[in-house]
Amino acid sequence: AFEILKNRLTNAPIMNTPNFEQPFILELDACEYGVGAVLTQEYEEKKYVIAYASRTLSTDERKYGATEREALAIVWATKHFRPYLEGNKIYVRSDCKALEWMRTAKDVTGRLARWAMKLSAYQIEEIKYRPGKLNANADSLSRNPLPDDIVNQHEVSTIETAVNLWQNTNILKDIKEEQQADPKLKQIIKFLETKTTTDSNDKRNPHILVNGLLYKIKNSNIHYNQRIIGEKHLLVIPKTMQDKVLEWAHDHPTAGHGGQQKTLFRLTTR
Repeated sequence: AFEILKNRLTNAPIMNTPNFEQPFILELDACEYGVGAVLTQEYEEKKYVIAYASRTLSTDERKYGATEREALAIVWATKHFRPYLEGNKIYVRSDCKALEWMRTAKDVTGRLARWAMKLSAYQIEEIKYRPGKLNANADSLSRNPLPDDIVNQHEVSTIETAVNLWQNTNILKDIKEEQQADPKLKQIIKFLETKTTTDSNDKRNPHILVNGLLYKIKNSNIHYNQRIIGEKHLLVIPKTMQDKVLEWAHDHPTAGHGGQQKTLFRLTTR
């Protein structure tokens, strides 16, 4: 039953790819030994989960007061989800009322002042109090955080996945333009833009448009309301962009410089 629940929470229709035309919502919580965060978006009268995260507190961090732990949760979560959040509007939800001051904090010193300065780099529109009973998503993660060794072990690969697909918005913009310029891809895009819901299960064309970008659906061609339901969705890279994307992915600091074949494998399995 637990595996079924976990599978449903980490797949569509609950989880979705990020929509960079919409703001992000950070749902946060901290307890005596851990912090948790759920990155979500709300639009078209629906709520979508983009990612989950949690970690245990260090020995020193466990000495923080309740307000400091909640403040730490914001600083940690914005850093952890930076590839998604940077340059986008952010709304923070926390069950700690004292945090509402952090967005406009001025007369603070020490650790809180440093944290407030870090947060000023993000476009945080609002930090709003949410009662604990309505903040169950993040609360459950903070009370069952990943051990430090597991977090550290998977940190690079987690960041790499987010970075390779979403951080470089200039590349996404270029890919979108080149998709429109490619004769074959343009035909597919035009078909998807004009087709009706009765065509949605057309196995001859396992593609979907998400935020104007063309993706190929691998192992499944089912989709609903522009949301990908298949096991994998692969961004279609036009031939004119393939060398550029390969070079960029290889040279990224988190890529590990694994060589052309390894880099190509990572890209084709995203």
